[in-house]
Amino acid sequence: MQFDLERLGVHESVDAVFPAAELVDHLTDLDGTVDVIRDDEIAACDAVVTLEHRDEFLECDWVHSIQSGVDRFPFDALEAADVILTNSTGIHGRSVGETVAGYLLSFSRRLHDLAANQQANRWEQPAWDEGFTLTGKTVCVIGTGTLGRGVADVLGPLGLRVIGVRRSGDPVSGFEAVYPNDELHEAIRDAEFVVATVPLTDETHTSSTPRRSTRCARTPTSSTSLAVQSPTSPR
Repeated sequence: MQFDLERLGVHESVDAVFPAAELVDHLTDLDGTVDVIRDDEIAACDAVVTLEHRDEFLECDWVHSIQSGVDRFPFDALEAADVILTNSTGIHGRSVGETVAGYLLSFSRRLHDLAANQQANRWEQPAWDEGFTLTGKTVCVIGTGTLGRGVADVLGPLGLRVIGVRRSGDPVSGFEAVYPNDELHEAIRDAEFVVATVPLTDETHTSSTPRRSTRCARTPTSSTSLAVQSPTSPR
């Protein structure tokens, strides 16, 4: 579908995540008018950038979600109205990877204990053998999509051995080995860390990954699991 973009509205719901006006400033080079809109201004727009769904969007030609997930949008109604729905998939890979690295570094270097001691005005150093370095440790990343690859891209250079789990088990760049879902127990057997970066679906919502993580390799500080679930992507 092609259409002439005369007015692009950045819906006020975007303000819940970041200032909608900031996005407008970044889109000033587009042809047509770009401005922040309220619900009563949707009808005057050809396209809308938004966080939330409004039924009035069914009268637009194009709706773009500022998030990677689009769970909140009615796929069937949009398709029936011939409305294009796009999303912002791929924008969180690096940030999630660095966040996971921060958690692992905090755990391995016992930074969380030091922070707790500081808050309690307590001078107490961890035992000499509590902290450890990440080099040579194994992390199993369940889900090798945008978030999983972002985790692998950051953790690999830190010296961790990164293995993955995905439906097919096909190789993925950045992962030393990839297992299919039905070999999850085998995948996490030698892992000190388990990171779940799977879409939020009915299947993954009830996943037993945290319980299965007890099958990980045990270290003096025990194994750790970290879940990073993202909303579902467009169909």
